[in-house]
Amino acid sequence: MRCASSCNYAPPWLELSRAFAAQGKDDRARAESRPPASCYPAIMHPEIKRVGQSGQISIGRELAGKLLRLEQLEGGRLLLTPVVDVPESQLWTLREPHKARIERGLAWAAATPAKETDVADVVARAKRRKKR
Repeated sequence: MRCASSCNYAPPWLELSRAFAAQGKDDRARAESRPPASCYPAIMHPEIKRVGQSGQISIGRELAGKLLRLEQLEGGRLLLTPVVDVPESQLWTLREPHKARIERGLAWAAATPAKETDVADVVARAKRRKKR
């Protein structure tokens, strides 16, 4: 079973839904076994746009200045996805092992309550370490 937009996408949950529906275990599975209208998230405001002679279309002021990835899908369909541009100097933060360390640090910060720092104690510990 494919989505109704004929994009040849078979949802990964489809086989499990069919199995549950065949066993009568889950009423939701029967409803989920129907093909989705589209394999893409809900279309909020469908519009028809005409491509101008210069090859451009206007997609609205809310997207003005945004960086978009254009994917050409089979059947002549186009998919625009908003993306962000990561400066090369910050790209290391998205690669391992740095990414995992940053995620652990953020998790620790979220789980650990903030407390006031005794500056004199920090300075004293730094001086002791320097003497070693």
